[in-house]
Amino acid sequence: METLSIPCDSTLNYLYPKDKLTITGTEKILEDLTVLKVLLNSTFYATKIDRVKLRNAVQLATYLNFSNIDDCKSLVEELSKPPKFHLTKAHRDKIIPYVDYLLQHLRKDTSVDELGTLFKQKLELTPFENFTDLQSCGVNDDLRKVLREAGAWRIAPDYKTQQFLVWGNVSSATFFENIKDVISPSFINYSEKKRTVLDRRDDCWHSGCSLKDSFSEVVIDYRELLAPKVQEVIEKYSVENVAAGTIGMFITNKKRNKHYLITSAHVAFPELSSMALDGEDLKLFNESVPYAHYSKTMDIAVIPCNKNIPHDNGIRIAPLSDWNYLVDEGAQIYKMGGRSGLTVGILNKKNDENENYKNCISVQPTKGSFTEKGDSGSIYYCNTITGFVPLGIHRITDGVSFACPLLESLRYVVEDKQRRSIDDYEPCMWHQQLGCCTYRHTK
Repeated sequence: METLSIPCDSTLNYLYPKDKLTITGTEKILEDLTVLKVLLNSTFYATKIDRVKLRNAVQLATYLNFSNIDDCKSLVEELSKPPKFHLTKAHRDKIIPYVDYLLQHLRKDTSVDELGTLFKQKLELTPFENFTDLQSCGVNDDLRKVLREAGAWRIAPDYKTQQFLVWGNVSSATFFENIKDVISPSFINYSEKKRTVLDRRDDCWHSGCSLKDSFSEVVIDYRELLAPKVQEVIEKYSVENVAAGTIGMFITNKKRNKHYLITSAHVAFPELSSMALDGEDLKLFNESVPYAHYSKTMDIAVIPCNKNIPHDNGIRIAPLSDWNYLVDEGAQIYKMGGRSGLTVGILNKKNDENENYKNCISVQPTKGSFTEKGDSGSIYYCNTITGFVPLGIHRITDGVSFACPLLESLRYVVEDKQRRSIDDYEPCMWHQQLGCCTYRHTK
């Protein structure tokens, strides 16, 4: 049987290598397809993950000659849209036959092995994918070592272009000369760029760096997680002339092996600054978004990180069990902001307020300014014997600098909104040899 290959410029999206490897796991596919069939026959909201599974189902059925490529392309384009675009009944009715077709084959016990063989023939790995780690979908360890030795400090696969996006601190000519015997230059999109340091403003995988345009490569596209009703509310507010905020810090859930970025909610969603604190729009946002909260007393977003993007906190942060440290007024406070960099101040009050916000930590500078516009989301620290203890998340400067309490805000989001235990979380720890977070973020 002739193998079907998809050209890079096709509107059909590539399946990830690990998806191709698990195609023959018929029991898991059968379970997913059964759930998708229920979804399609209802008016339930189709999440981003649901859309990816539906898109894969449509492509797989097309690979098995169920329909023509043009019909498949139009459905793939529709399923590739953000979840805010509701999946209409007409589109659901068009997708159902694809799912039924796959279910029909998978439920025939006699055809399971035959179907598995067919899938393997149809879904061979591309030459580019042979250089990837098939489980994590990142670059494989052997190639990573070669690219690092050649001068690369950051590597990210792009499955749409079938290339590795590589940033290095050597010239393009030197880099390609170093890798010419290992991988074709056609698989590499190289950019010469110096490696970031903790307080640089042109990159975004260290705490204290700018989080530009409310989005960073280090985090998932969190706005796609919003329900359509929240999207409609958000779009009512203008975000023109908004300064970049700051990455506060990174934490990890040890049980789930997932990593998260902490910043201010109004950095992740600049529209919140225009909403009335006691208005219905903000109430809807807080009730519907489980990973962020914005109110008179809290301003926090805990956003999931993308896998395989290196990140670190850059400083030794105390274990979460020590975050209840009782700091006295007048103590020395540190902050690393995307705009002002490292600054030092004095704890003014542990429970302060201004015209709009209350229950804040306030800090006054020892000299100059402690915070500037663009530092929102940065963390206030005090130094202890176990490391730097995070005290608050910067939200506004009004004479003195105000921050909402970090531990209290984090506990509210994790335990009250997400129904998880805060004891499962720890700060991501910097590792000198790895140059990024100690915990491997690849599963």
